[in-house]
Amino acid sequence: IIDVEIISHSVQFNDRNARYVLISDITERKIAKEALELAHNELENLHDNLNDAIFSMDTVQNKMLVASSAHEQVFGYPPSMFFQNPQLWYELIIPEDKPIADAGYPVLLAGKDLMHELRIAHPSGQLRWIEARMKPKLDGNGKLVRVNGIVTDITGRKIAEQELKKLSHAIEQSPVSVYITDLNGNMEYVNPKTLKISGYTKEELIGKNPRVFSSGEKPKKEYQQLWSTILSGNNWHGEFHNKRKNGELYWESASISPIFNNKHEIINYVAIKEDITELKQFIEDLKITKEKAEESDRLKSAFLANMSHEIRTPMNGILGFTSLLLEPDLSDETKDAYIQIIHQSGERMLNTVTDIVEISKIEAGLITVSNKEIDLNETVNVLVRFFQPESEKKGLKLSIEMLLPDVKKHLLTDRSKLDSIITNLIKNAIKYTDSGTIMVGCRQKGSEVEFYVKDTGIGIPAHRQEAVFNRFEQAYITATRTFEGSGLGLAIAKSYVEMLGGKIRVESKEGLGSIFYFTLPIKSKIEPIAKEIPVAKPAELMRSGMKKLKIILADDDEIALQYLELALADIAEEIVQANTGPKVVELCREHPDFDLILMDIKMPEMNGYKATRRIREFNSKVIIIAQTAYAMSGDSEIAIKAGCNDYIPKPIKKDELLALIQTYFRI
Repeated sequence: IIDVEIISHSVQFNDRNARYVLISDITERKIAKEALELAHNELENLHDNLNDAIFSMDTVQNKMLVASSAHEQVFGYPPSMFFQNPQLWYELIIPEDKPIADAGYPVLLAGKDLMHELRIAHPSGQLRWIEARMKPKLDGNGKLVRVNGIVTDITGRKIAEQELKKLSHAIEQSPVSVYITDLNGNMEYVNPKTLKISGYTKEELIGKNPRVFSSGEKPKKEYQQLWSTILSGNNWHGEFHNKRKNGELYWESASISPIFNNKHEIINYVAIKEDITELKQFIEDLKITKEKAEESDRLKSAFLANMSHEIRTPMNGILGFTSLLLEPDLSDETKDAYIQIIHQSGERMLNTVTDIVEISKIEAGLITVSNKEIDLNETVNVLVRFFQPESEKKGLKLSIEMLLPDVKKHLLTDRSKLDSIITNLIKNAIKYTDSGTIMVGCRQKGSEVEFYVKDTGIGIPAHRQEAVFNRFEQAYITATRTFEGSGLGLAIAKSYVEMLGGKIRVESKEGLGSIFYFTLPIKSKIEPIAKEIPVAKPAELMRSGMKKLKIILADDDEIALQYLELALADIAEEIVQANTGPKVVELCREHPDFDLILMDIKMPEMNGYKATRRIREFNSKVIIIAQTAYAMSGDSEIAIKAGCNDYIPKPIKKDELLALIQTYFRI
């Protein structure tokens, strides 16, 4: 079967009507036409179904020749609008991107293909990105006559690119280490923080396994568990003690996770790690601080119990034997024994209070150093002689083992603090030694003088040898106490040694005794040796020819006034009492012939220092001796600076007071 086309015409031929018929085979032409129609329909369907807007524009007539239906999807307006206004696409471009479009026109004029990305204002109110690809057509004269093109909405791609860019910047600028590995664990990407933490360069890490960071401390079993976790598609969390390129160790907290493709297949692994070295150290320091705080609380409790014992015990002796003294028909011998016990208890309590006050002033930074040149040998001799009766009473032999040569026996230091250091060490040795000997000595070692106190006592356990110098702590802190004392003596000694520029240490074996050493630097002279004034014994004061004195007793405590009046009765011609600062000043102004004022520092209305300064404004001759219950190091210097001639701490002993007064009123 074929298709034919029949053409029939009527003609006049020899006065007759005739018809000729032309029959043509049009089978191929029909097939071609059908094919062309099919192709045209398919092209239209393709235009209508594509998401890209296809266009063809006659640039000579400024006429849109083709505008696919996708124009409405891309631009928000139907194709008919573009046929009516071929410049509509340009009008939709936002002002900021119009220069991009303008710059592309010369490219088309030159016959070159053009592709650029622009932003348009979609009628929905959205800002959309489009990608325009255009191909120009020139005539024989090189004139642009047509532009064919495709416009694609790339908003989604742009958003994804922006998100990817943000993600990339976030990883690049991340404060934590990030690296990505292949399925074998070899690194394909490392961020700058990884390089900074590890000390390696990017070239040194790409393609390498993270085991390059390993310090070798993590057990193999933990790595096996790590791989088992991530191979099963789960996240692993843990810590690494890694090693930097320079060999320095550091801690990292790590999270390692698998990365999946669209088929949920593992294609990579990502590790996010944070340097926690400082955090680890902080936690460790926190633990140590906590342990110290707990130890401090324990020591505080022990100290409070100790102080309670040290104050209550002598107070019990004082109150108990005072009440016994009030009983009738006591023999003189019994009374003397009771009084001796009361005196010893008072001395013990005074020592405890003095230590507490002294350590408080040390902690407050109120102690000052006053250096003068002293005779070290004489200092050691005096202290050893002072403690020999106490040591002999306990059956101990206290002696000097070594002293400095005479030409080297002078040292520039604070005498009162040196006395306190040696005193505390000797008292400590006597306390903890039940039998045997205590040896004291000093020797020169280079640019220092080394002092030592050696005993055959109970010794100190090795784990407690550092603790004995701590405040409020003894070598033995137990519920059952064996030794009396505040536990402050060695702490005070250590503080004073360090104030004087030296160091203190102990060598000891439990059960075999201890040796306490301390050093003081040898300094150059700044003052000549003070010549000591011989002091008469109290019993000889009246025989020394000292005149009777007119005395003002300044104190607001009635019992203290009574005691002082009784103590000074033998040397006084007249005694007047004053219980406030202004009253002392008034009495001194009214009686300029008074010889001596015993000035209490803490009084109502005006303290003793201020009262002394007022008196010195009109009387420079009267001898003023400051008296205070504070008994702190440095108080003597403060009193002298205020205008006092001398200073004596409370509780005042009669013999010491009379000896001090005698130095100012000798004939």
